[in-house]
Amino acid sequence: GVAMNANRWLGQMGQEPLSEELIAALPKIPVGKGEGVLVEVTGSFQGMSGEAKPGYKLLGAIAEQAGQGIFIKMTGPEATVNAQRDSFLAFCASLQ
Repeated sequence: GVAMNANRWLGQMGQEPLSEELIAALPKIPVGKGEGVLVEVTGSFQGMSGEAKPGYKLLGAIAEQAGQGIFIKMTGPEATVNAQRDSFLAFCASLQ
């Protein structure tokens, strides 16, 4: 679900989990023909390799549509992700 995945992504960035109330307050964005929540966080990214990468940013969208979960995530150096933010949001909205 939304809370579990948002908090997993926050953990990958070295951040504390959010409460259900804060998860519910995350910004909403268009995802395909519906709506999803936007997770946007900076920190020290630690992926499956276990190596921490400081100065990273994560943009993620989580949507539940027609009984299916949709998860879209982009991570990279903060400046790179910031430069691609509008393209990420457009991609999320373009899904069919």
